[in-house]
Amino acid sequence: MITYCSFVAMQFSIYEKILDYKKKQMGMEKFRESELKINCFAGFVAGSVAAAITNSFESITVAKQTDPKTNIFEMIKQDGTKLLTRGLGSRVVYNGGQSFVFFNLLMVMGKIFNVELSD
Repeated sequence: MITYCSFVAMQFSIYEKILDYKKKQMGMEKFRESELKINCFAGFVAGSVAAAITNSFESITVAKQTDPKTNIFEMIKQDGTKLLTRGLGSRVVYNGGQSFVFFNLLMVMGKIFNVELSD
């Protein structure tokens, strides 16, 4: 639960920070012209960065789920820094793609119902 909550909190925070930065940098008129492109970028980056940061927690979670007898401290001692990179590539790509789709669907649904979701 901690892993998921941490991931989602980071994902949404990074996504919103990117959008806010782009709005200030470009101005609202130019931002709206490139909104889909910026949203795609922000979604993918937010999911990828949050996945990379929480990856080691996810590795521990999966190890405990597959073998409840796993000693977390022994796992950290045995794997060391490998724990940080185990499954990193696939997790970053998966969550980056998932985030890309999620935030773009959110944007489209907001437009359908005439609701501004990022403010």
